Amino acid sequence: MKKIMIADPSKASLVMTSEVFKDNYPGISVHVAKTSHEALEIAKSQINFDAFIIDYDLPDVDGAKTAYLLKQMSKTPILITAFDRKDVCDSIDTTLSKFDDCRSWLRKPVNPEIVMAVVQRYCEGKIRSQKRIPCQLKGLA
Repeated sequence: MKKIMIADPSKASLVMTSEVFKDNYPGISVHVAKTSHEALEIAKSQINFDAFIIDYDLPDVDGAKTAYLLKQMSKTPILITAFDRKDVCDSIDTTLSKFDDCRSWLRKPVNPEIVMAVVQRYCEGKIRSQKRIPCQLKGLA
């Protein structure tokens, strides 16, 4: 079963994003947090997330710092959502420069289908990198 976490202080965003995933990705388990602290606690208590979606404007710690802290405990890909501001770009660039899978971010307001497509790509990519499929093909002469 696929498992993602969404951290966003907006209840409307949490509900909308959760429902988009549940409607379009059968069997997905969606965990939600309204603060960085909650997100980190969920990440510590749960394992094997396929993706994290983190809003930059969390009330206690910004999304870039939260992503950095999550990367210290997990190799799970992270998607940050944020309004297009210079301080956001600078913060993400400096805080997350060494993590290829969380330096890009989606500008708000985000299209739910785009978020869905990005996270689905993360989830599918993870499957491909972890599963080995036995091959019965004979060598070519």
